[in-house]
Amino acid sequence: MDDQPLIDHQILREDDPRVTALAAAGWTVTATSWGAEARLDRADRSRLQQLIDRVPDGLRVRALTAADVPQVLALDASTLMDYPGGVATVHEPLTAQRARPAPERFGVGAFAPHGILVGMSWVDITNRRAETDFTVTAPQWRRRGLATAMKAAALLALGDAGITIVRTGGAGENTGSIKVNQAVGFVVDERWLTLRPPDTQAPGRGHSAPAAARFERFD
Repeated sequence: MDDQPLIDHQILREDDPRVTALAAAGWTVTATSWGAEARLDRADRSRLQQLIDRVPDGLRVRALTAADVPQVLALDASTLMDYPGGVATVHEPLTAQRARPAPERFGVGAFAPHGILVGMSWVDITNRRAETDFTVTAPQWRRRGLATAMKAAALLALGDAGITIVRTGGAGENTGSIKVNQAVGFVVDERWLTLRPPDTQAPGRGHSAPAAARFERFD
């Protein structure tokens, strides 16, 4: 008989009936995460523009271009260890291809004086829907409204492009991310649990949340 692969975690919606059964079997919750949706046909565009206009003097928010790829890769590499949560919200390093805008991929960046990239937010686009890949700001530039401004700018651009629905999400412990997303119009509609079976170490392999519930990384 072939050895069965070890499943050392599962990621389930909190209302999944399997959660109760796993808890009874000794599984424990090691992390929580959430998903949210924004309907761009109902977006308050004036409110989004106000959030962009609040960016401090000397900083600029704009769409990323192919010329920004070296800075995108550098910022990604320098912030890889900054994402909270567990396996449901792990961030994979960008490749050169994923760092380049394309018809199916759109990014917004925040730039400090002299054109230095200090934040970015990326989404993947399929038909009239977009899924947030991640949002990150360099440590020394956090808590200045940049994440909010980048996400607001992304929503405006996506709406102009005919996108009607945008999904996002993040780690349950990242309350800052929840506040940012609610500020730009996202409504939390999913909550997920990462569960670990008895007598295992930290989660590594297991069943993941579906693609429709991919999570935002950090704000």
